[in-house]
Amino acid sequence: MEFSFVKEIRLPVGDPKLAMVNIEKFLIINVGEPAPDIKVKTLDGKDFKLSDLRGQVVLIDFWATWCGPCIAEMPNIKKAYDTYGKNGRFTVIGISLDFEESVVKSFLKKQDVPWPVAVLGPAEQNPVAKEYNVAQIPATFLIGPDGKVVAKDLRGRKLERELKKLIPTIADAGK
Repeated sequence: MEFSFVKEIRLPVGDPKLAMVNIEKFLIINVGEPAPDIKVKTLDGKDFKLSDLRGQVVLIDFWATWCGPCIAEMPNIKKAYDTYGKNGRFTVIGISLDFEESVVKSFLKKQDVPWPVAVLGPAEQNPVAKEYNVAQIPATFLIGPDGKVVAKDLRGRKLERELKKLIPTIADAGK
């Protein structure tokens, strides 16, 4: 049995146990549902709006410089960006949970990260992480051209397989 909670949950009145339920834990973003819009200012000072990228596949990557698994996943995201981003049909937006913009800028420069990144602070204070109900990182959401969530928490080869399904590469297009 599957449950999907979008925006409204109705609970019976009068049950004291239900008063202790943390509703936010149930408000997850499910595959097949529209992705909440993201409006942020990136480190390069540009405005980023997810809804402006309709027609493209977008990977939202929640990460931090202090997160070992996040850093370990960067080469996979970079490979995907290099492979699928060239034809303008795929992009990545990084949402950093770091405190210090300067730390993130220095890290990104060393890692030669080409996609836009916004530094919004820890998950409990980060409005985008709250909207996406991010409890741990790394957390990724793959958004399809229609603006709906296609997959979540893709890493390594799983990310590559999903992108291959969604986006023909330049080499594939010539076949």
